[in-house]
Amino acid sequence: MALRAVFDHPIPDAVLDYGPRDTTFYALSLGLGDEALPFVYEGAPGGMRALPGMGLVLADPGFWMRDMALDLPRLVHLAERLELERPIPPRGRLHRQTRVTHVADRGAGRGALLVADSVLSDAADGGMIARLRQTVLARGDGGSGESHGPAPERSAIAIPERAPDAVIDRPTLRQQALLYRWNGDLNPLHADPAVARAAGFERPILHGLCTMGIASLAVMEAFGDWRADAITMMEARFSAPVFPGETLRCAMWREGARVLLRASVCERGVAALDPALFILKT
Repeated sequence: MALRAVFDHPIPDAVLDYGPRDTTFYALSLGLGDEALPFVYEGAPGGMRALPGMGLVLADPGFWMRDMALDLPRLVHLAERLELERPIPPRGRLHRQTRVTHVADRGAGRGALLVADSVLSDAADGGMIARLRQTVLARGDGGSGESHGPAPERSAIAIPERAPDAVIDRPTLRQQALLYRWNGDLNPLHADPAVARAAGFERPILHGLCTMGIASLAVMEAFGDWRADAITMMEARFSAPVFPGETLRCAMWREGARVLLRASVCERGVAALDPALFILKT
């Protein structure tokens, strides 16, 4: 497929109405329980709150490539960046605008990069809530030599060469991908064994954004005191898939407001997020 068609592909704006059920479901789909009750119970003292990572769901355009002539089973979610201007409300009506901002052929056999940027705002007053950048590698679609749109700045994140300041293990559920997909990303790669095998995986894999959300829970537990406004930015590179049922070991290094993180799969000893960066509210 010509990458120009991908670059010009219109992604419809969306109006998002959501409430306590959606906010609770997101937290539960990450494996959060009663250790942080305001995120999973609308009657919690002091009121309900939304996890910062819920911006990954609300601002994400979902599987927007599904109707394009790309090699869909070989698409890989490469990286994600979320910037929060203010905490995500636990209920409300939001407006999402998304456009493809950069496509670049990496050469024959190396695939093509697809970058989409989203803006999430309050539907009532237009106030900015969050910005999201999604980077996808189309492994089966390189070789045309095309490039369209300005290349985003490369993020310079380096894990310190010292012992981590905190390490937290968070287990995942065997059914976690089947739960998480109902946040909006219905890519069959996360549910259908045949699709997963066609993409080169032994079974369906966990969503990268689910892995990132789980890592954000570790940051909030270790350094954020479970505050809804604890994290103002999160960014991660997805370096290996996680299979539902595996345990994520989140090693964290704090440098002022910055938390560098590497999330590894305990059972296989591979890094799933490497590197990741979280910015804490100061």
